[in-house]
Parts: sequence; structure tokens; C-alpha cells
Amino acid sequence: MSNKKWNKFDKLVEKCYLNMIGAEKNGGCWLQGYELLMEIIREERQQNPNYGATLEMLEEITDYEYDIQGWLEDCMDEIDMRGNQEALLKMCDDLLSMFSWPEYTGSDIKLRKSATMAALGQKKESAEFCKKWMAKEPQNIIAAVSGVYAFIGVKEFDEAEKLVERFISDKTQCSEKNDMMFIAASTLYQVTGRKKEKKIIDKAIKEYEADIALENDTIKALEAALAEERKKLQNGSEKVIYDGGMFKWPAPSYTRISSDYGNRMHPILGVQQFHNGVDMAAPGGSPILAAYDGEVIASGYNSSMGNYIMINHGGGLITVYMHASALYVSQGKMVVRGEKIAAVGTTGRSTGNHLHFSVRLNGNYVSPWNYLSQ
Repeated sequence: MSNKKWNKFDKLVEKCYLNMIGAEKNGGCWLQGYELLMEIIREERQQNPNYGATLEMLEEITDYEYDIQGWLEDCMDEIDMRGNQEALLKMCDDLLSMFSWPEYTGSDIKLRKSATMAALGQKKESAEFCKKWMAKEPQNIIAAVSGVYAFIGVKEFDEAEKLVERFISDKTQCSEKNDMMFIAASTLYQVTGRKKEKKIIDKAIKEYEADIALENDTIKALEAALAEERKKLQNGSEKVIYDGGMFKWPAPSYTRISSDYGNRMHPILGVQQFHNGVDMAAPGGSPILAAYDGEVIASGYNSSMGNYIMINHGGGLITVYMHASALYVSQGKMVVRGEKIAAVGTTGRSTGNHLHFSVRLNGNYVSPWNYLSQ
């Protein structure tokens, strides 16, 4: 591995984030960093064709020093916001061709590619790309969302509506899993002048947004009560003190990460969407474990979170476990790392059995990956 080039890449990454906050005026560092990263990978593959076959493997090889996946997402967002669609399309093509993508992975890049092709006037090509993608991954809602917009672009409205109807029925609730499809459906009905259908979809979206606001208010109120309790204790002491240890994996029966933590730029709407936790798909009824020692500060039901538990680990660190089918601990109970506290379910605004696991520090969501170990 060329340490000199990796060091240069590291410096460019630093410049990129300085540019993001306005401390570095030259925005060319983003494309320079991207091109250098591709150059490093191609050179390494001359010696070892399997070098960094997936982005996850590339992260492992580099000992997670550069957060390559996170930086690539930020890089594409920045190039997109600068309107350099040709460069963005090339990046999508590079990443899709240079790395291995098992089925139902790489959806964010494929969605971005489809949207970028349409933005460049390649609307027919975008629709054909989506058709091939959906043929390989018929249950991929992101592929279907991409297809809806692509079919709108070529005025194949009937095809777009078929995709909407595949994922949204009269009884379907808008949730974090399908909100993109609801937004796409709203766009379709706007374009086709179907005011009644658009009104129904928009109402579902507003109800979802209201539930999310209620969820946030509930969590903040519990944290405020906890802070008030800490003030009443002598010398600000706490019942539990976090000692810095790594968390236990809270869903040991999980099969995959169905949605990761972090900001994502919607490539069509151009807005940031924030997912405040890690979704761990797992069989219904399988165990949910306490990630670390602490005190249960909430065990109840919320229209958005469903059956949920919050555990205070001390020092402003709180974990949240959502959508459970059953709760086995009550408020005030002291739990230990790895203790069974609930069962995986799909209560609240959820479209399938999974654990939504969030971590909050001093009143803000932070990445669970900072604490998790498998």
C-alpha cells in the first residue's frame, strides 16, 4: 500500500470538510480526493485483483482510518449540490463497476445514478436502467421509488402507478421504511392532476411527520426529567456511571442491517433525510438485549416508536429500542449488559420485524457504531 498516497488522500479529506464549513475556499479538493482514491485502488489491484472488492473490505484493509464510505457519500452530495452532474454520473458508474454489490445493496448509488441520468436529459436511459434494476430486485422499495420518478420522466404514468400500488395500499401507513414511496406517489398524483389521491397521500405523510415530532418530544421530555433528577441528587451523582465499555449487540438474531444511521441526500428531492438509528432486521419474537448496564427510564408505547424502551447508562448516554412486540422490563429497573429486555416486533410505524436501535448523548442522536461491538 502506498502510504504516501494514502497520506495525501487523508489531507485532501481534511480539506474537503474544511470546505464544507467554509474554512477552505477551493472546492476542487472533493474531485481531487475522489480521483486519488480511485487511483490508489486501481494501483493496488494490479498487485492483488481482489483488493477492496467491496467498500466494507476497503474499510477493513485501511483499518477504518478514513471512513471511506461516509466520505464518498459526502463527496457525492457536494458534487450534486455544485450541479456537476457529469462528474456525479461518472462517480456512480465507477463505484458500481469497481466494487462488488450483492443484491439489495448499493441502492443509494443506483437511485442517485437514475436521478442523475434524468437530470442530464437521459430520461429513456434512466427508465431502462430502473427496469433492469427492478427485474433483479423486485422487492427493493428504493428501486421502485427510482422507477416511479423515471417513468414520470418518460410519461409512462401507468407504469409508475403500478409501482406505487405494489408498495402502498389503502391501509398502508407512511413510515421510515416507505416514506420515499409516499413522496414519489405525491409527485405522481401532482403531475397527473389526481387531486383526491394526492390529498390522501399528503395526509398520510403529515400524520407520519406529526408522529415523529411526538416521538422526539417524548424522548426530550424523558431526558429533561432525568436531568432534573440528577440535579436533585447530592453533588450531581448518578445511579449509574458509564465506564466507556463497548456495547453488546442488541439484536443477536438479526439477519441484516436494513437501514443505517446517518444523513442521506435525497437525490431527486435534493433534501437531507436523517435516520437516527440502526435498523436490525430480525425474526419477530427474537430477543432484544440491553446494550450496556443501566437504568430503564422508559418502557411503554408511542404511536411512532411502538413498544419501546429507553435505558440511561450515565454521563448523558441513553439507548433507545423501538418497535418491540413485547417488553420484559419496567421503568426503574436496573439492567446489565446483555440482559433480555424485549422481543423484536413491528409495532408503531413499522413495515416489518426489526429493532430500531438509537443512541443519544447529552440530548442528541449520535452514531451507534461509536459504541457497538458484535
